[in-house]
Amino acid sequence: MKIYSDGTRVLDWAEAEIIIRTYADSLKHSKKVDHNQLNALQQILLLIGASEKELNGNIRLQKEAFLVANEYLDYERKLEDLRFVPYRLGPYSFKLAELTNALIISGYLGYRGRKNSNNQAYYLTSKGRNIFNKLRKSNSKLAKTITMARKELDEFSPAGLLRYIYSKPEYRKYTTKSTVKKLYMDVTWGRHGA
Repeated sequence: MKIYSDGTRVLDWAEAEIIIRTYADSLKHSKKVDHNQLNALQQILLLIGASEKELNGNIRLQKEAFLVANEYLDYERKLEDLRFVPYRLGPYSFKLAELTNALIISGYLGYRGRKNSNNQAYYLTSKGRNIFNKLRKSNSKLAKTITMARKELDEFSPAGLLRYIYSKPEYRKYTTKSTVKKLYMDVTWGRHGA
């Protein structure tokens, strides 16, 4: 078993299948969602389902999930922590990547394009859409917030999302391991910023 730097464990298929079934059962049988508590799978389904458009690329998935959790949802909400860590392109969640793959394997998400690339586009399958509709009905305020966030964030290119994140002082701790930091650093014109 492999363990990432954020503590996310990569399971073998037998372990993963048990967890996927457990999460899938909890999604199927959840009649009402507490708007103050969202597990990671619910967060992913609400983000991807918030628009009729596919969510294009891993950079967009990672950065939109990061910004939705940090800027659009109230801090008092009890979201399951996606454990974002500094990585090559800024904030990255191994947990988000693993759970997204689990949702694909279990049939709640589909994708087009080359897997694990920015050409990969995620969408809800009919099975995923059914769960999304339950989540949306049980908490329309949260669904509206995420829909608004997705609409606003989809206006940015992947580079624009990175530029925005890199420009915020409170997110600097997520850029320490970035391989593209110099592309998005603030430019100060004139002598010593004068």
